[in-house]
Amino acid sequence: MKNFTILSIVTASILLSGCGEKTKEATAKAATEVSQAVKEDTKQVVKKAKEVTKDVVSKAKDKVSKVVQDVKEKTEDIKKDIKETTKDVVQKAKETTQKVQAEVEKAVTPTKDTVEKETKEVAQQVKEETTKKVTSKEENIKSAEQTAPQTQKEVKETVTPTENTVEKEVAPKDKEETAEVVTPKEETAKSIASVDTEKAKALFGRCAACHGADGKTKALNVSAVIAGNSASDIESKLQEYKAGTRNVSGMGATMKSQVASLSDEDIKALATYISTL
Repeated sequence: MKNFTILSIVTASILLSGCGEKTKEATAKAATEVSQAVKEDTKQVVKKAKEVTKDVVSKAKDKVSKVVQDVKEKTEDIKKDIKETTKDVVQKAKETTQKVQAEVEKAVTPTKDTVEKETKEVAQQVKEETTKKVTSKEENIKSAEQTAPQTQKEVKETVTPTENTVEKEVAPKDKEETAEVVTPKEETAKSIASVDTEKAKALFGRCAACHGADGKTKALNVSAVIAGNSASDIESKLQEYKAGTRNVSGMGATMKSQVASLSDEDIKALATYISTL
């Protein structure tokens, strides 16, 4: 507005003054005033701009500082929340773990007690069954030892009358055939007579535990009854077991271990004794 006023004055001066020297002076003066006015206005504008810029910068700094402060405060709040949340989570996890451990211990303790109790009961049952079996075997052995002499005597008493009866009743022409029938009995009688009864009885003690005192028990419920078999058949089988060439019902290894230490004489005596049962 001020510059416009100056220009108006200058124009008016030129019109009033007319042409000539005065006009030049007036023009120069007006130009100087205009220049001076422009400079003043420029200074004012620059000053105003600086003040505005300074104010803007100051406000911007204040705003930035406030934003930064807000960010710091929010960051601290977030950190605090995270820390508290983490602490709470850790505490809850700890409490949950302790609770689970307590429940596990509570569940395991009865099971452990039950297992220990059942284990003791099973051990006791096994002990009792083992004791019964051992006692039974010992009784079988004692029974075998007690009945062996009587059995041998009965066999002799049975064989002798039978031989005498056969010889009396059979005609002379049939004596040869009869001899074939009687011969095994005679051989059995001779074998019995030649056997060391006490030794044979002692040897049978190891057999009675599984086959029974009378030889009529199926060992482990798989073997055949040995009572009533001929001495030669029993002797042959025992020799095969000893040699490891016989394995009936999977009993080969067991039988071999039982007869491995027996001599041929022992096996013969044992077979003869068993044939009398």
